[in-house]
Amino acid sequence: MDGNDNVVLNWTDSASEGVTGYQVEWSADGNTWIPYTVIDPGVGRCVLGGLAEGNTYHFRIGAIGPDGVAPETAKARTVATIEFADPVETTLQAPVDLRYSNVTEDGLTVSWKSPPENKLITEYRITVYDKGLHMVASRKVSVSAEDDGSWSCAFDGLESDAHYTITVESSGGLGTAKSAPATTSARTALAVPTGFSGESVADQSVVLKWDIPDNVAGIAFHEIVYAVKGTDEMHALPLFVDPATGTCIVSGLDADTEYVFFLRAVGESGAVPSRHVTFEVKTTVAEPTDCVVADADEKSAGITWTVPTDTSGLAGYEIRYREKETGDWHVCANADVDADVNVDAHGGSSVMSVRVGHLDPGKEYQFQVRSLGREGSPSSNWIDAGSVTTKSVLDQPNAWNVSPGLAGNALDAVVRVTWTFATDAKNDKTGGYVIIYTPSGGEPVSHTVDGDKIVFDAEDGTYGYVLENLDPGTEYTFFLSVTGDETTVIPPALPERIVWTPLLVPVDLEAGNVTANSVQLTWNHADATGVDRYIVEYESAPGVWTEWTNVDFRPDGYACTVNGLDPGTACLFRVTAIGVAGVDGAASVTMQFPVTTDILTVTQPTISGLAPVAATGGTLDATLSWTFDPGMTNPAWVAGYTITYTWVDAFETEYDVEHVVDGNLVVFDAETGVFSYTLTTLLPGTAYTFTISAKGDGEHLLVSGDSATYYAEAG
Repeated sequence: MDGNDNVVLNWTDSASEGVTGYQVEWSADGNTWIPYTVIDPGVGRCVLGGLAEGNTYHFRIGAIGPDGVAPETAKARTVATIEFADPVETTLQAPVDLRYSNVTEDGLTVSWKSPPENKLITEYRITVYDKGLHMVASRKVSVSAEDDGSWSCAFDGLESDAHYTITVESSGGLGTAKSAPATTSARTALAVPTGFSGESVADQSVVLKWDIPDNVAGIAFHEIVYAVKGTDEMHALPLFVDPATGTCIVSGLDADTEYVFFLRAVGESGAVPSRHVTFEVKTTVAEPTDCVVADADEKSAGITWTVPTDTSGLAGYEIRYREKETGDWHVCANADVDADVNVDAHGGSSVMSVRVGHLDPGKEYQFQVRSLGREGSPSSNWIDAGSVTTKSVLDQPNAWNVSPGLAGNALDAVVRVTWTFATDAKNDKTGGYVIIYTPSGGEPVSHTVDGDKIVFDAEDGTYGYVLENLDPGTEYTFFLSVTGDETTVIPPALPERIVWTPLLVPVDLEAGNVTANSVQLTWNHADATGVDRYIVEYESAPGVWTEWTNVDFRPDGYACTVNGLDPGTACLFRVTAIGVAGVDGAASVTMQFPVTTDILTVTQPTISGLAPVAATGGTLDATLSWTFDPGMTNPAWVAGYTITYTWVDAFETEYDVEHVVDGNLVVFDAETGVFSYTLTTLLPGTAYTFTISAKGDGEHLLVSGDSATYYAEAG
């Protein structure tokens, strides 16, 4: 035993190879063995404390090899009876230089040094208490012979930003009392932000984000510093972010550059900042600026942008478009970088432009541009270039026609222009129409018609408009086109239409100087433009018109005499104007009431001769001839004749014969105008006195005057 009433065992190490240590055991009865400790090879000594006074103890030592304790080495025994005359305990000294380090959000390391008197110390007990002095963790550290007197113990599983009291006590064997505790206070670090990442990475900025901790009471702010990757120079101005805000925008960065961002939670006075978490990102290549889309037609639009000053990592540009607010984006064109393309001489910056085609008419498109990075360099964000609406292509009518006519005043020509559209083809942006017409040899006239002036026939789908105040009898060339506004494209005009406007109708047709067989016609013409001649017709039978003559156009007057009419006949006349191109007038003027010619009045016929024809037996046939004054050309107008002839025979007896002849039996020679009738049974060589009296039909012919006498000798 030593001076401190401890049992000290000494031994000589086994000569066997492979011994890893020596097991020290004790027993109160020599049968039941209790392990006490393991001593390393080469020590050969073990101090046993804490034994009860007056008891007998048995000890044994066994060498520990690869297979455990060898039985033969455990036979060495030492038996000792412990008696203490004066049972006095020795109080151990407390550890010194107690401190903590390596503080994290959930743990720390406690360190201390052995006291000057430390031979009896076999272990140290470290205990951690919370703010309410409730034990939350405890550890034991055994003392070994080779320890240098500096000790440490790590704890984890603690709460973040929590206050703790830490105690360390020295403890020994039998006959010793544990030391007073060495005490210190500690505070764990703030919770480490989680979910640290970035989004909306641009050429000069990045949006950082992290998860907001459940408890932000101890956090004063979140601190962010950053540096270019591969360098130690941190950004000079750290960014302080409200603890309840889990996001922050870092701007002023360089394009196409790798950065490392450091984030930690910083507490109020006395709080331990959390450890840093990091996020690495590379900014995009520089973005294009001044992106503008404009100059749209019906199928394409022009887009321009300014090339960035910093072109590092820049490989080209990409343009995309979509129908505004709808549809998917469509990448449409790439443009290679070229410092010499479209250089603006005034601003000194490079301006690039691309025309995007294959667009649909009348739609609003949204455009965006971005810079493309080379391999390893992120492309920039899409930069909005605005929107533009392509022009609508106005639909052209699919059929049209021009129909000339006369105005209601019968003094002007009009033209009705009609057209149709294909089914559902008419564009709502059709504002109106332009009708261009050119008179032959004249200047074109453009006539714009608002859409609300057009007459639409819903039944046949025809649109129409009437052009007024045109010249009659004139050749016109017409073109038709639709109109719109600055947002529309006007298609080419429809193919031309060439028409003649109608001639004006001759008016005021009158008859004068009516005779038995003629009528003088006169008329007026308000505008004889385009008239070449007139056709005069009379109604020869109900509904049957017979052309009498062509009358050449004379600007000094309109008149003609119609001859060869039947006496006493009611006739209707009409006059039609014929144009210079052979086109008939639109209408003719017709007399509303028939003109009746006068009855032909002639004197009684004059006998012009008696010519023998043939002798029959003792009689003679002779033809009596006569004429009328004035000439009468139609024997049918004579109802009949009374021919009287007288003679005296040898006995001076006077004979008187009256012969009534029907007019139809009289022969008329139209060439000579001579009427004739053959008398029979005349006596040859006899002198006859002939008288003839004609009777008119009362409708066409009136015969006046006395009968004529003719003397002739028969045969």
